Amino acid sequence: MRQWIPKSLLAVMTALALVSVVLSVQTAARISYFSTPPAGNQVIATIFRTVVQRTLDAPGFTYNQFLNYRAPDRTAVIAPGVGIVVVGSETYVDLARISSSRQLSQKWGETPLTPLVDNQFGPTAATQVLKMLLSAVSVTRAGDHFTAQQVVSANSVEPGNVGQILITYVIDVNDDYVTSVTPTYHGWFFVPSPGPTVDENHVATYQTMTITYGNFGNVVPITLPSASETVMLKPCSGPRSFVLGNERLCVPTG
Repeated sequence: MRQWIPKSLLAVMTALALVSVVLSVQTAARISYFSTPPAGNQVIATIFRTVVQRTLDAPGFTYNQFLNYRAPDRTAVIAPGVGIVVVGSETYVDLARISSSRQLSQKWGETPLTPLVDNQFGPTAATQVLKMLLSAVSVTRAGDHFTAQQVVSANSVEPGNVGQILITYVIDVNDDYVTSVTPTYHGWFFVPSPGPTVDENHVATYQTMTITYGNFGNVVPITLPSASETVMLKPCSGPRSFVLGNERLCVPTG
C-alpha cells in the first residue's frame, strides 16, 4: 500500500486588500495589537449579514471548487485523487484511492471525524469563514462588493500565537449569495507555511488565495456509504499505513 498524505486545504483562507488601521507593535516581543475597526453604516451591515446568513442557509454549495457541502453536516471532496466523505461525526475514505491492492472487499474506510479533518475537509472547512463574517460590524459597500474588518486573537488564526490579528475581507456577492471572500491577515504571527516571511515563518501580512462559493442548491446528495462496503480503520504504523489529518491509520487485514 502506498502512503497517502492529503495536503492541507485549510490554507485557503487569505489574500490581498490593505486598509489604514491603528497598529501597536511591541518590537521586543513582536506582538501586534489593533484598535477596534470603526462601526460601519448599520443598514449596510444588516444587509451584509442577511446575505451571509442566506448563503449559510442554502441547502448546499461548492466550497473553493474542491468540496461539496450539504447542510448541515455532510461534505464530499471533489478534488482529483482525494476520496473523502464526511457524514455527521464520521469520516469515510475511499480505499481504492489509497491502496494498490485490488483484493479489498470494502470500498470505504470509516473513522471518527477529528477537528483537524473537519477543518480541512468537513462542514467546518466549508462554513467557518461565513460564520466569522456574521459577527462583522465594520462593513462598507460598493455595489456588489463589501469590505469587512475584524480584530481577532492571533491564537484563533493559528494556535500558539499571542496578540491580535486584523482581518480585512473583500466579499463579492451575486444573486444575494456570497460568491467569494478574499481575506488579508495583518499582524505579527507565526504561520506553518511558506509566504512573505521574516524571522523564519513569522509574517506581518499573510495571504494565499481567494475563497469561492458557488453551485448553490445544486449540489448532489451526499449519501452514507453502505455498511456492507465499509470497514473501520484502525490506528497503526508502518509501510501499509496512511495519514489522515494528524492520524496514521491502516485497513484491518484480519
